[in-house]
Amino acid sequence: MLDFSLYKLRGGYKIPLNEFNYITLLTHILSGDYLAFARSLVRHVILSLGEEAPSNIRVIPVRHHLAHAASAYYFSGFSSAAVLSVDGSGEYESTVIWKVKDGSFEPILSMYTSYGSLGCFTSL
Repeated sequence: MLDFSLYKLRGGYKIPLNEFNYITLLTHILSGDYLAFARSLVRHVILSLGEEAPSNIRVIPVRHHLAHAASAYYFSGFSSAAVLSVDGSGEYESTVIWKVKDGSFEPILSMYTSYGSLGCFTSL
């Protein structure tokens, strides 16, 4: 049986879920409203850290490998680059090559996870 009593975050922080939050979590997951779930989770973490949570938390979905590529590109200092993102899988891809110019991302090659995953291979 799954234990939803704690969220375990990186760094070992454990944030308890009270009964209201557990019901909220379950309601969002079962309804498929993942953005509402993400907003509730962010709000819960902020409040658990003793901070004041803003009322207008925005969650913007981004493709898995685009998030990896953007973090590599924006911290690189280059205005144009070729970015390779490889991991076990994203939504449906395991590897993507991006052409990036002035913050505009264009996927050049995409390998679906079902064809094989270099990320899974390197984690063996």
